[in-house]
Amino acid sequence: MVFLAFWANTAFSQLEVKPNSFKETIGFVNTNPDSDYQTDDNDLPFAVIKVRTENISDKQRRELVFEGNGGTFIMLEYKVGEVWVYLTAKYADYLKISHPEFSSIEFTLPYDLVPKHGYEMTLVNKTAPVHEGWGSLSLTTTPSEATVIINGNVINKTTPYSNDMMPDGKYEITVSKERYKTITKVVDIKAGENTKVVIDLPIDVAIITLKTTDDVDVYIDGAFKKKGMWTGELKSGNYEIVYKKQYYHDARRTIIVEGGVPKTYELQPEPIWGEIKITTNPSGAIVLIDNIDCGVTPLTLNNIIIGTHELKIKMDEYDLLKKQFILEEGKTLRFDEKLERLPDVVVKGVFSVSPTKKVMFARGNLQYQASTKTWRFAEHQWDIIGSENSNISENYDGWIDLFGWGTGKAPTKNSSNNNDYSSFYDWGENAISNNGGKTWRTLTKDEWTYVLQTRNTTTGIKIAKATVNGEKGLILLPDNWNKSNYKLSKTDKLDVDFNSNIISRENWINKLEVNGAVFLPAAGWRYGNDVYYIGSFGLYLSATSNNNEGSYNTTFNDSNVKTDELKSRHLGRSVRLVCPAE
Repeated sequence: MVFLAFWANTAFSQLEVKPNSFKETIGFVNTNPDSDYQTDDNDLPFAVIKVRTENISDKQRRELVFEGNGGTFIMLEYKVGEVWVYLTAKYADYLKISHPEFSSIEFTLPYDLVPKHGYEMTLVNKTAPVHEGWGSLSLTTTPSEATVIINGNVINKTTPYSNDMMPDGKYEITVSKERYKTITKVVDIKAGENTKVVIDLPIDVAIITLKTTDDVDVYIDGAFKKKGMWTGELKSGNYEIVYKKQYYHDARRTIIVEGGVPKTYELQPEPIWGEIKITTNPSGAIVLIDNIDCGVTPLTLNNIIIGTHELKIKMDEYDLLKKQFILEEGKTLRFDEKLERLPDVVVKGVFSVSPTKKVMFARGNLQYQASTKTWRFAEHQWDIIGSENSNISENYDGWIDLFGWGTGKAPTKNSSNNNDYSSFYDWGENAISNNGGKTWRTLTKDEWTYVLQTRNTTTGIKIAKATVNGEKGLILLPDNWNKSNYKLSKTDKLDVDFNSNIISRENWINKLEVNGAVFLPAAGWRYGNDVYYIGSFGLYLSATSNNNEGSYNTTFNDSNVKTDELKSRHLGRSVRLVCPAE
C-alpha cells in the first residue's frame, strides 16, 4: 500500500531535533538597532535560533509553527533553507514545533539563552528514509476551494493544493464542494516528476420553480416550503412534490432534478365536490351559494366544494333566507325550505297625524338607484344602506337611502353643497317600484310632531327607543296599541338610549310589526360623500321648509327625540313615506 508523506506522518513522519545540533553560534549577534527583531512587546531583548531543516520543503518550512512557554514572545524570519526564530531570552525554556501535516515535538533548551546571542539547531523530518522515490502533486479545481480526500483521508487544505514530497505510486484523489458533484480520479505519481491534476466540478444543483396559486401549500419530500409559488435550489436526484389545499385532493408528482437544468412544474389540487339538493315552497326561488347564482329551485348541485358555505334563497315578495352550512365529502345535504312571504308594503298600524287625518307607514325607508332611476321601499323596517351612501353619483349602480331636501325627482342632482333648492318634490310623487298600489307622501313638520307628542292612543304609549334585529332606532306605536302584544320598557321617554329594548327579528315580526308597530332605524346622515353617525342618529325628512334656507326633520338619538329645523338642506337624510289609512 502506498502512503502520502503528508498523510502518513501519524505512522511514519516524525519531526526531530538532530542530536547534539543545538549550540551557540559564536559571533552571531543581532546588532542592527533598526531591526524589528531586537526586543519583544515588553522591550525585553530577543535571542535568535537559526533552525536548519532536512527533508522539509520550502513550502512545508513556512508552515512550521513555533510556540514557547508563558511570557515568551516569538517572531519568525525565513531564510534559504532555514527559519530564524527570535524569542524572549529571559523566559525561553523550550520550543514546541509542529506542522499541520506532520507530528509535533517539544524540545527543551539545554541551557538558558543569553539576550542578543545567536544559536543554531537542525530540524529533521524522519519520513524521508521510508521511501527512496519522491514526486510532487499539483491539484486545481474549477471552482476552487474544494475539499480534498487522498486515499480516504481528508486533507486539511482546500484546492488549489500542492505537495512537494510524495512517495511515487498510485493515489485515489476525491474532490468535493457543496452544490457540485463529487469527482474521484486515480493518478500515478512518478519519482522526480510533478503530476498536475485539473478537475472541473459539474454543478450538482438546479433552480426549480413550483407554480401554483397563493392559497396552496407546497411540500417537498414531506417538508413544508411555502404557501403559493416556490422557487429554490435542489440537488440532483428524485423528489416528491405535494400541493395541499383545504377541501381539495392533494396533487402529487415525482420530479427528477438534473444539475444545471432549471425546470418549472405546475400543479393544482383538484376540488372535493359535495352534493346539495334544495327544494322550496313555493318553488322557483333563486339559489345563491357564497353569493354566486346557482339556479332556481328545485335544484341539485354536484359542483360545490366541501367545507363551510353560505346559502341564500330569494324570491320576489318573500323574505330572504340565509343559512350557513358545512358540506361533507361523500354526503348529500338536503334543504327543504318554506319561504316566508314579506309583509305587505304597508305596515297595518294606523297613526293619527292630526285631529282629522290618519295614515299608515311604508314597510321600510325609501331607497334609490341612480343608474336605473329606480325607487323602492326597503324590504324590512330595519334595513339601512349605511356607509355605501358615500358612493352617490349620477350613474351609481348601487342603492342609496339618504337624500338632500327637495330631491324627490332627482336625488343626485341637488345632493351636493349648493343653494338651488327652490323646487321641492315630495318623494311620494316618484314612481316607486313596489308601491303596493298606494298613494304616498311625506309627513309635514306638524304631522311628525303630532305623531310623536300630541296624538291620543289606547294605552297612552306613543314611542319607545329600541334595538331591533341589531339595528338601533325609534319605535312608533299605533293608536290602538295593546300593551299585551309585547312588553316595552321606558316608553315615551326622550333621554333613554337605544338599548332600553333589545328586540329579536322574530319578536319584531311576530309580536310588534304584525300589530302595527313602525321602526325607524338610526341610519345617520350624509354630507357630500361622507356618511356620519350610522347607528347613533336618525334624521327623517319632513315636507316642510323654512323659506329657501332650511327644512324640518324628526331627529332622535340616545338623549332626545324632537322635530326641529335644519338649515343645511343639502345634508342627506332618511325618508319614510305614509299613505292614507284604509
